[in-house]
Amino acid sequence: MSATSINVWRFVDGKPGHEKQSEGLLEGLRKVCDDGLVVEEVAPHLRFGRNTLRKLNDKTPPNLLVGAGHGVHFPILRCKVAFGGKTVLLMKPSLPTSWFNLLLVPSHDRVQNFGNVVQTNGPLCPVSTAQKTEGCGLILLGGPSKHFEWDLNATINSIQTIAANNPQIHWKVCDSRRTPDTTLDAIAASPNISLHSWNSVSDTFLQDEMSKVKWAWVTCDSVSMIYECLANQVQTGLIPQPPRQRLRESKIVAGIEQLKKEEQVQTLDLVHPVLCEKHQVLQDLETLRCARIVRDRLLANCR
Repeated sequence: MSATSINVWRFVDGKPGHEKQSEGLLEGLRKVCDDGLVVEEVAPHLRFGRNTLRKLNDKTPPNLLVGAGHGVHFPILRCKVAFGGKTVLLMKPSLPTSWFNLLLVPSHDRVQNFGNVVQTNGPLCPVSTAQKTEGCGLILLGGPSKHFEWDLNATINSIQTIAANNPQIHWKVCDSRRTPDTTLDAIAASPNISLHSWNSVSDTFLQDEMSKVKWAWVTCDSVSMIYECLANQVQTGLIPQPPRQRLRESKIVAGIEQLKKEEQVQTLDLVHPVLCEKHQVLQDLETLRCARIVRDRLLANCR
């Protein structure tokens, strides 16, 4: 390891959504920092006590401690006290924000800011620059959430309408942990549709597919998937879901409306359910912007 390398302890909790965020930041840091990055993965334990800390004592002390997910909060802070380093949390914390050096928080989350909070345009994620394949597309399904109801019949109708009106594209329909179990079974067979359940594909399946496809339709409750598609330069359309009554003016809903207004996403039109290339796809990648902020604020030795 180089004497000038940046040592990062990445706290992982086994949840793909959380781990994508920290991997996205590390990907950005590798691009903006001249010094090499050395990453050690630390899996939080239920009891992050003396025995765990003793085992970690053999590792090179961290310059950065990075993670997402409520399960990593205390382990990151315990390690900061024991081994030093600056802390970066990629989410709204369940602990006081002042306890962390830097927080990268999606703009739809309200959080108290002591000068250490940076609002991001959606959750961070790894980004691919691979060549796109014209004849392939994704249909990504979420499910009921605290912000949206789930209209199964309308969703199935949307999927079948998209497939019927875009026969030149093979659509991979992917569900998620939140998707009701009966959803995929309710989709009628079609020569240009294949079904992919989250519990039968690899952890990297969606990221690999996003790097290749040019087109994607996403149910509007899946905010992280919407931003991940945009970050990967995928032309993205939204399959509507009814917002919960009390949250019609929520920041999540407002954020989606802003994406529509800026023409970064397209709302499904059942009369003409075809994605156009006229809307703008995010060009200024959030991973690079946030990586530069981490570098400039927390890594004085990174040139």
